[in-house]
Parts: sequence; structure tokens; C-alpha cells
Amino acid sequence: MDNPNTTKDDLVAATDKLQKAVMECGRTEYQQAAAANSNNNNSNNNQNSGSANQDGQKAQEGQQQEASEKK
Repeated sequence: MDNPNTTKDDLVAATDKLQKAVMECGRTEYQQAAAANSNNNNSNNNQNSGSANQDGQKAQEGQQQEASEKK
């Protein structure tokens, strides 16, 4: 890897640039994954609250039926 036309400072500068680029790519991927995960969590929460509402309505209907049968 020795290149007589490259100084040690040039090599260090190029390495630093490469490391920064890799870190930036990783950060972007992490942010995209976090955003996608956040969207999934929100839709799951909405689905869960919807099913909880349905369960609550079914229970309420069952109680109303029992009350009307007792009359």
C-alpha cells in the first residue's frame, strides 16, 4: 500500500474523509429505520386501540342483552 506519491498527511486526510462518509451513511440508515419503526409502532397502537374498542363494545352489548333478558 506504499505509494511514493502519497504523503502521510494525505493518507490521514483521506482516511478521515472516508470514516466521516461511512458514519454519515450509518446515521442516515439508522434514522430511516427509526422512522419506519416509529410508523409501525403507531399503526400497531392504532390497531390495538381499535380492537380494544371493539372488545369494549361487545362487552357492553352483552351486558345490555343480559339486562333486557332479565326484564
